[in-house]
Amino acid sequence: KRETEGGDIWQNLRRRIVEAEAVATHLVTRYPENGVLDGHALERVDDLRGLRKKWLGCESQCREWLFAVPQYPAISELISSENFGPRLDALRQKVAPILEWLEGVDQRDNVISQFGNTCTELEYLVEHLPTRQAEGTWLAKTEKLEADLQKLCQQLPSLTVSELLQTRVARAVADVRSRSRSRDRKSTRLNSSHEWISRMPSSA
Repeated sequence: KRETEGGDIWQNLRRRIVEAEAVATHLVTRYPENGVLDGHALERVDDLRGLRKKWLGCESQCREWLFAVPQYPAISELISSENFGPRLDALRQKVAPILEWLEGVDQRDNVISQFGNTCTELEYLVEHLPTRQAEGTWLAKTEKLEADLQKLCQQLPSLTVSELLQTRVARAVADVRSRSRSRDRKSTRLNSSHEWISRMPSSA
């Protein structure tokens, strides 16, 4: 039984290594020249992501089987003669720059997605001004979203907030703060009147 298990590992490992080599070749073929992320390269990103998933599956399975080989002395020499380990290492080096490039593309797409969501949240706040009780929360959230947008633009300088959105946010914030200050002044005047009345002598 142990010999059968060892034979299965050898056969599976051999098949997976061949598959990994094919996937690595496709990754290199689909990788845009010089890693330039232009319109043509963007069309290949989904394909590259699919190939990356296949590669990671093959690489993980090969690593697991190679780790198990020492338990089966009968196939250790056979696997060593096929150079499975060195072949897998060479493939890792071959695809490493492509995987790194894809990770950068993923990060870029994530920033763009966050930017779009944050702009949408700001637009919602501008269109739904707060009630009196919620003004503090509204202002704090608006300020945080503006700070988040600034950080995202720093991460990806090609991102810019539209002048229209900037103007609408500025006007909305000014309006909410103006309303709050107006009530504060009115409250101060009322309090002063109450204090003045309380100091008047009693007619008793």
